[in-house]
Amino acid sequence: MNKRVTLRSSLPLLLLLLIFLLATAVLLQVFAAAWSMSRSATDTNNAVQLCRNAAEAFAQSGDGVQTAAALGGSAFPLYMDKSLACVPAGQAVYRLDLETDDSRGLQTACFSVYRGETCLYTLTTQFYQREAQP
Repeated sequence: MNKRVTLRSSLPLLLLLLIFLLATAVLLQVFAAAWSMSRSATDTNNAVQLCRNAAEAFAQSGDGVQTAAALGGSAFPLYMDKSLACVPAGQAVYRLDLETDDSRGLQTACFSVYRGETCLYTLTTQFYQREAQP
């Protein structure tokens, strides 16, 4: 028994294959977008955590060098890996910068976290410096 395959008999299979390929393409785009959003959320969460830790350390010391030491580095900018540990610049995922201003007894610190050249998060904190009592 020889069955001949004709265009008319294979048309439903081709249509089903086309629908399957279109659905696969749509799902791949959805998963790629979800992966990108997940990475972005992870980066933002890590940046917020880095800035909060740095602000707390700076509030205790009031000095950039001591803040860097409390975070595991020696001086700003600090370079961090995915686990938020200090690493050499070539191995870093994140860069934490510090800008300070000490005017009129108000200490201002601005912490910024970068991934490459993109700023992920910036935190500015201020505290009043009490004058030393004799």
